Amino acid sequence: MLLGISAVKGQNRFELKGKITDARTNNPILSASVFIGNSSMGTITDKKGEFTLMNIPGGNYQLTVSCVGYKSLTLKISSNSISENYNLQLQPRIEELDSVIVRASDKHGWEKWGALFKEKFLGNSTISREARIENPQVLQFRHSTSNELDVVATDPLIIENAALGYKIRYELEEFRYYESSQSVSFQGHCYFEELVPPNTRAFKRWTRNRIAAYRGSILHFMRSLFQGTLKQDGFEVRRSVDKGDNYFWVSSNELIADSLLINATDTLKQLYFPNYVDVLYKNAKVDGKYMSLQLVIDVGEGQKSRISLEGKKPLTIEASGNFDPPLELYLMGYWAWSQKIGLLLPLDYQIPKQ
Repeated sequence: MLLGISAVKGQNRFELKGKITDARTNNPILSASVFIGNSSMGTITDKKGEFTLMNIPGGNYQLTVSCVGYKSLTLKISSNSISENYNLQLQPRIEELDSVIVRASDKHGWEKWGALFKEKFLGNSTISREARIENPQVLQFRHSTSNELDVVATDPLIIENAALGYKIRYELEEFRYYESSQSVSFQGHCYFEELVPPNTRAFKRWTRNRIAAYRGSILHFMRSLFQGTLKQDGFEVRRSVDKGDNYFWVSSNELIADSLLINATDTLKQLYFPNYVDVLYKNAKVDGKYMSLQLVIDVGEGQKSRISLEGKKPLTIEASGNFDPPLELYLMGYWAWSQKIGLLLPLDYQIPKQ
């Protein structure tokens, strides 16, 4: 793939142009997907293997290129360090390796673990329950003797979310469920394609649901943190310390954004804190599905979550709400339950002006 990147003059936006070729034959690849990870900015290549992505806001992104029969390619791009071109190609997928994955997996994995995977990956909220995986046959399940469930995908997952009006192409890199702690970690790159609403009623419903999914989400929190508007946006943040025996000491003093951010610039900031941070979002009610859980108590104030930094290293965040590395942020409470793929919004989503 020969990738040319150029800035759009007079604006803090840029465009990507390129050509995707087969690493084995050097022939152009038709209909390969090219997209900015976790956004609705994407396209497919033409018969010459060429593509153009225009009007991309300044920032740091993961560019993903994928096509059936080839290994997906992901590279980091930044509007602050634009290169003239990248000489990259897609490698054909080796069928022998795919067959090894299939042989090592449980051939009845979807029947055994499909319901659990959907709950932990798509989510169980009122909105996310309408998300549906269209090609579950690409999933391979492996359950270890240590009671861990690993899931891989031989091709991108195609997910339709009827509640939010998106079709998602998800490049699953990792999914692991730990039975002992009932915790889950997963990561990947996804491309959002807006569905065409069949009527005005559907459009209005999607708009309402997207606003509901955004308010109080991690995307909302990261944007508010970056802008220093936590209190104005309905978030209350406090330090929390694990005292053992499932008891946490929570400070009565609210934190402002500056007390959580280090090495801040106009385009990048770093989130860092020791121990834990408790986040309360007061401007939305708790989902009724969450209320029904037997372990949920004291939900009258709003949506309560707790976060920690797994590797005790800073988390880089941007104005878009993007943060990296994603697996560094460990979620507990409401976010651990709600922030799944079925409630996910693209990075370029903006709440409509009233």
